[in-house]
Amino acid sequence: ADGDPTRRLDTESENQAMRDIGAALHEMIADIEEVRTAIRTVADTVADSTLDVNTGLEEIRQASETVSESIEQIAIESDEQRETVEEVATEISQLSATIEEVSSTATTVAETSQETAEIAADGETIAEESIENMSDVQTTMKSAVENIEELEGQMEEIDDIVAVIGEIAEQTNILALNANIEAARAGNSGTGDGFAVVASEVKSLAEESQEHASTIEQLVSNIKEDTAETVASLEETTEEIDRGLDQVTTAMDTLQDIAESVQEASQGIREVSDATDDQAASTEEVASMVDELVEQADAVADEVESIAVANEQQAENVDQISETVQQLT
Repeated sequence: ADGDPTRRLDTESENQAMRDIGAALHEMIADIEEVRTAIRTVADTVADSTLDVNTGLEEIRQASETVSESIEQIAIESDEQRETVEEVATEISQLSATIEEVSSTATTVAETSQETAEIAADGETIAEESIENMSDVQTTMKSAVENIEELEGQMEEIDDIVAVIGEIAEQTNILALNANIEAARAGNSGTGDGFAVVASEVKSLAEESQEHASTIEQLVSNIKEDTAETVASLEETTEEIDRGLDQVTTAMDTLQDIAESVQEASQGIREVSDATDDQAASTEEVASMVDELVEQADAVADEVESIAVANEQQAENVDQISETVQQLT
């Protein structure tokens, strides 16, 4: 009754009932001692366990704080990553629009280059026709020069003939003078009158021949001058035609070079256009992937926020468990 479990009753009593009560009491005290020993053992075990639990909770709290800090850092970096991804998406959208514009411009330039090549080809055809026409004109001019030179030779022959006519006229004048002399010798006889008439007619014919010869000579001289001027003009024209032919030939060669260069440029531009089309398609795919990445970044940010909330809740639960363990301790 005073709390001393080591006390025992005297079991040597003469009263059988007291002996039975003492033995039962001793057995009960022994059982109570076993229970007390078991309780002490359990209490020691619980104390050790609560100490370990408390230590583990402290470690969990520290880990939770570290995780919380990491989650906050991840949240910040996730927001920055989301902003960066959004900026990348904007840049890619602008790049896609620029590439499409470049592709459209390249297509227009390719069409213009093709038209330029066709124009150069038409110019080349016209130049070839001009060369053929100028060659024909050149041949005609050479033939005209040859004809005029031949005419010059004929003029020389006419000049010789006029000279002969002039000599004949002079001889005729001499004959007319001799006829007049003979008429004067014959006197007033009929023979003298006949000589005089003949001499007069011969002289008249000689004078007319001389005049016609002079006129023909003047005409021949004029024709020679005109012919010489015509030949000079034709030769100059021929030289101009030769120079023009050379220039047209050079122009045709240049047009051929231009046509080839434009054709090569057109081919290159078409390849650039095809490449920009492919690049535009790839950029659109990248833009789509970036959009998905933005959505994923948003989802990650939301998940990080959820994890942060869960971690805070876990920290609160750890605090509550710690309080309970303290009370249990």
